[in-house]
Amino acid sequence: MKELSTSAFVSPFYRQFLGFWVLLLVFTTVFMEYPQHVLLAEFIYRNPILPWVLPLIFLSFSTLVLSFQKELLRRSSYTIFHHLGLWPKAEFRSHIFQVWISTHAFLMVYLAFLSIYGIKAQAFLTVSILWLVIFFSFVLHLNQIKKTLSKPIKEKLFSRPFKRLTLPPFSWLMVQLKEKRPLLLLSTKGLSLILLSGFFTSYATGRYDIRWLLFAGLIAAYFHLPILMERMKMEGTSMNWFKSLPSHPWRKSRDHILGLGLILAPEILMIFWRGIEVLSAFEVVYLAIYMLSLVLGLLGLLKWIRLKSFDQRILIPAFFIVFITIIFYFHPLYISIVSFCLFVFMMRHAYEQ
Repeated sequence: MKELSTSAFVSPFYRQFLGFWVLLLVFTTVFMEYPQHVLLAEFIYRNPILPWVLPLIFLSFSTLVLSFQKELLRRSSYTIFHHLGLWPKAEFRSHIFQVWISTHAFLMVYLAFLSIYGIKAQAFLTVSILWLVIFFSFVLHLNQIKKTLSKPIKEKLFSRPFKRLTLPPFSWLMVQLKEKRPLLLLSTKGLSLILLSGFFTSYATGRYDIRWLLFAGLIAAYFHLPILMERMKMEGTSMNWFKSLPSHPWRKSRDHILGLGLILAPEILMIFWRGIEVLSAFEVVYLAIYMLSLVLGLLGLLKWIRLKSFDQRILIPAFFIVFITIIFYFHPLYISIVSFCLFVFMMRHAYEQ
């Protein structure tokens, strides 16, 4: 039931506002470093007004989530969830709490971070009121959802016609993730950007050389394995019929490069934004190329594993081979060339997507 609730209530919310969440992740990780978050927290609790704005921000966000979920429950396709109102109160509260915490998690984690500095600033009153408001918003959410479940669903006589836009093939993976796996996309981007931000911050201390950032790029590339596997799954299901249509290797390579470049846009932006301060222009460019080529190489390796029916655990020694080449000063451009060649090699079949 937990997985069904996540796919029915949590995923549609993140999918609906995916652009906002991606921009928020980029802004809070690419354009802000950890010391800047600390300065922001200290600034908020030095100001006499701003601490009182935080509860209003949370209430506004919670109201948005509540209205979105009430709208979902009014749909005829959500009639199956109206039996939730018949559950025992403890089970009903537990179920709604799981959905509520999943949609409010990001904001609550950041408010908890701000509250730590509020306690250090001895702003006990404002911090207490903030968390009382958070508790009140959950109680309100629980009550409103129960009221919505007690009301009959309105009949929908007709739906507004709409025009489908033709999307270029390189955007299909992004659309697939947005429609079906928004949480996977957001979690991958969040972990990857936080990782790169931490590595750039430590590199700026001067205690590491360029290999430190190359290692960060390798880990960030492997963070994208679930997305690449989702791409492979998409090729075997919704894109399966394309295998009967021969396609030129150049066209397939172009679509894959543009599609994965679109997925990696936040990481590449971070490399340029943070890297230009501590690296030369040439190093910034080849670091971005290095990360994109690693992800392309992983896609080629996954295709090769599927073609030869090998175990996916071969990805583990592949990680350590690249790691060893980094340790022994093997130039990243050579690693990029090998990864890109593996990718192109797997694109040579006209009937392989």
